[in-house]
Amino acid sequence: MLNRFEKNFLDKIMNPHPDKKTIDAHVHLNMKDINPFNALKANLASCKIEEAVLILNSQKEKEYFLDHFQEVAEGRHHWHIGVLIDLNSGALETDIMNRLLSRSIPFSIKVHPRFSGLCISDVPSLIKKIDEMPRSWENIIVDGFYYGSHLEHQIAMELAIAFSRHYEDKRIIYAHAGGIHILKTLVHLRDRGNICYDYSLSCNYLLDSSLKTDFVLFLKHNKQKVMFGSDYPDFSSENAVRATQTLCEAAMLSPDEQADVFYHNAKRLYSFS
Repeated sequence: MLNRFEKNFLDKIMNPHPDKKTIDAHVHLNMKDINPFNALKANLASCKIEEAVLILNSQKEKEYFLDHFQEVAEGRHHWHIGVLIDLNSGALETDIMNRLLSRSIPFSIKVHPRFSGLCISDVPSLIKKIDEMPRSWENIIVDGFYYGSHLEHQIAMELAIAFSRHYEDKRIIYAHAGGIHILKTLVHLRDRGNICYDYSLSCNYLLDSSLKTDFVLFLKHNKQKVMFGSDYPDFSSENAVRATQTLCEAAMLSPDEQADVFYHNAKRLYSFS
């Protein structure tokens, strides 16, 4: 039987900031679950998260989202939706955006160079495609986690820079902050004022690697631009909170600065339903 002091200590480890508001700036539907939307809500509830950026990457995710749109629109959670766009996007993506507009649910464009098989030569065509869309989208989210052997598709940094120059009035969210290229992110994107970051996936995936020091350094220099994110279902929001808290403490962020990372930065960069 734990005494009161032992219980308080254990609670602090399991939930390091129970009284702080949290926005998860990068979640997905777990399409392997029997009820992906309920599973996502349960994951967010474990950290008392009511606002989240839900990103739809695959055809299957997009179709599920449309089939359960009413449940999303009328639920207690407040959403911002990221819709993946590539050179093959068409009626499905347009339908999603029109449905979101009909219920005043804000959304952003997601670009995933690895998933979409994009190369440097595709960048002008992709920008042209985005230019032809209604400018009702809010931000562009670029997947920046470098992974896999297809190096020709590892163009996240080049994409982020191209978007930040072409859409100077928009914000570019560099998801995962570059992953293994975190130091390159720090030095190459530092002069791009409209590029911001989420620490999703990287905060857990690379926490026990030599790159932890680099993520701490990056956080010290970008505390007003970094958002908490989990990349659920790859990592739960609860596990990501603990990992991000570890990085915040190593960076010696004040309580107010930690509140920015976990809540205020996302609230400033994204609108929510």
